[in-house]
Amino acid sequence: MKLELMQQELEQKYQDGFEAHQDPEKLLYLKHLRLSFLNIGPNIQNLEFFENLENLLLQQNCIEEIGKNSLQFNLNLQMLNLAHNRIQRLEGLTHLDNLIFLNIGHN
Repeated sequence: MKLELMQQELEQKYQDGFEAHQDPEKLLYLKHLRLSFLNIGPNIQNLEFFENLENLLLQQNCIEEIGKNSLQFNLNLQMLNLAHNRIQRLEGLTHLDNLIFLNIGHN
């Protein structure tokens, strides 16, 4: 997924009172990111910029794999929703010590 698509989704969904294009540095401090129903796939990329993420919603996409480096910088993740994708390979989550909720149903 390209950063431009992520920014478009953020501009539509973000509710903290600022527009992403007016203050793009605040995007780096997001704790909640919803990228659902965007046909993202076959893998995820460019999430290394969001080191503060706690909740990442990626359900209802076309993701086929989570590689060992896909979420390597997202150490604060507590909730990861990957339901309703096409995941065939899932690795690289063992370093996510704060992960409380993982949904990989319907893959």
